Amino acid sequence: MNAICPGPVMTPLLERDLQNPVKGPAIRGLPPAPGPVMMPDSVPIVLKDIDALSDDGFTELVSGCDAVVYGGGADGRNSFPPPAIDGYRAANVEPIRRIIPLLKRADVERFVILGSYYSALDRTFPELRMAERHPYIQSRCEQAAIGESVTATLKYN
Repeated sequence: MNAICPGPVMTPLLERDLQNPVKGPAIRGLPPAPGPVMMPDSVPIVLKDIDALSDDGFTELVSGCDAVVYGGGADGRNSFPPPAIDGYRAANVEPIRRIIPLLKRADVERFVILGSYYSALDRTFPELRMAERHPYIQSRCEQAAIGESVTATLKYN
């Protein structure tokens, strides 16, 4: 596997990849912040702010990857001025809308969004109307819907 993923999910992917001595690991890590990283020297750690990268810069970064695991965005610990949904959409929904077409341009085959368990709970228990009651949950549900709808239009030939 040749993948880019955020630091917290690198370890399980890397452990699985390291078990294949023929292919070997080809994972590039984008940890959330500079600091000590407990990875083998063979795993290059790339410090980039993908929100600050140009479209061409992002495409170049992911070129050659089979998969991209996206774990960015804001969570319930963030606060935004009213209406808060605007801030959550800017952090959680719009980046997905931007990067999915760039992934196709770079021939990335798989894309995983690490969203929130709240969106799963909202689907499981619709009677609680969680997305209607909290802008963070609403943004994560919108993020999942955008991811599903946009990727459906970008099927690979």
